[in-house]
Amino acid sequence: NMQLAKKTGVMFLGTAQGNMPWDVKTTSASITDGSSTTLLVGENIFAGYAEATNDYTGLGSAPTPPAPVINWAAPHPNFVMFFGSDNVCNGGTGACSTDSGLAPFLPANSGTPETGLSWTLANKVGTQENINSGIALGVEEGASPYASSRHSGGVNVVMCDGSARFVTESIDGRVWAKLLTPAGGSLPVNFYKQTPLGQDEVLR
Repeated sequence: NMQLAKKTGVMFLGTAQGNMPWDVKTTSASITDGSSTTLLVGENIFAGYAEATNDYTGLGSAPTPPAPVINWAAPHPNFVMFFGSDNVCNGGTGACSTDSGLAPFLPANSGTPETGLSWTLANKVGTQENINSGIALGVEEGASPYASSRHSGGVNVVMCDGSARFVTESIDGRVWAKLLTPAGGSLPVNFYKQTPLGQDEVLR
């Protein structure tokens, strides 16, 4: 469902013709969660140039005819961007509609709803999809399409308003998920919705 998907990210790969279902254009009006709290770009040290024999190009070790190398001019998702973890949907099964943990809930002794606990899996250590997970694994280019950097303890990001900030690798997955989604507060199905991102959460 592209109407749902485009509310979960800002940049998507598309075609030059612009006539395919995945050709998503994000306008400033569609960033309803706020441009200062929506992530535009971030670091991924496992993106960039890769030989045609790289295991993650999907081209194999000895293609015929010889495959091109991968770089910014020949885009491949693993080598030109980073993703948020899909573990938020039933541990990565994709069964979002049956994951009740995505729904906002009322904590005990509180009248203020909080974002569902399944969103914590957006940045959970041990999933191999959390911030800087590829560094510990020692993987090759393309093997870890998640945010990573050589900066100690986190990654640099740029928000949709042009501001830059440092995000710690230990950031709560619910906060990380909110930063990634431009319209998480207005997802079309109620049990997906994220609660608003508080300023105190952004500064953690």
